[in-house]
Amino acid sequence: KLRAAWTNNLRLIEAEHARNGTDGVTQLMYESINNALTKAERAGESAWYFRPHVGGGMFKQWYFESYLNLAENNPAWRIYFYSKAIKFLVTFKQRIANAHNFIPNASLGGTHDHLIEESGIRSARVVWSEQEALDLGLEIDRDDSLASNPEGGNFAVLLHGNQKPGSAAAEALREIKRHKKLKILIKIGKIYMAE
Repeated sequence: KLRAAWTNNLRLIEAEHARNGTDGVTQLMYESINNALTKAERAGESAWYFRPHVGGGMFKQWYFESYLNLAENNPAWRIYFYSKAIKFLVTFKQRIANAHNFIPNASLGGTHDHLIEESGIRSARVVWSEQEALDLGLEIDRDDSLASNPEGGNFAVLLHGNQKPGSAAAEALREIKRHKKLKILIKIGKIYMAE
């Protein structure tokens, strides 16, 4: 269902871009999002965060710019996301700096990683363990509080998603889940240590 909804939304956005360009896409996004907000969220009285593309990135420059326009036109909204589209982050760096409610996180691991450090863009690194994050001196974002903070710096995210069965990443993910489950059991007092 999620993929079907995403495909339908993409079709609508591309059709709107063909008809009315970036401004048309910005307006379409605004109407779609604004209709789903509460009155307090629309007025900026209630904090509201929006993360587009939980499972993907900004695929075209006009699409990226539409979200940037959306943030600039609606300063009470907070739009944050991860992206490997580093060229767009560099191209719009000055506008991004002026739009404090537009919060990109450059995802390390792409073909343009060198641009991240060169341009001073903040980044998120996927780590395979808590120890790796510690060794890198990075705090782990466990609840999107770092990703959605416009004042934050570089941070780590624990390996997640689907990994190829039998791969080192799949084994690391199993260990992360085991460790997380252990922490939960300790926290609620249901773990017993054998001597």
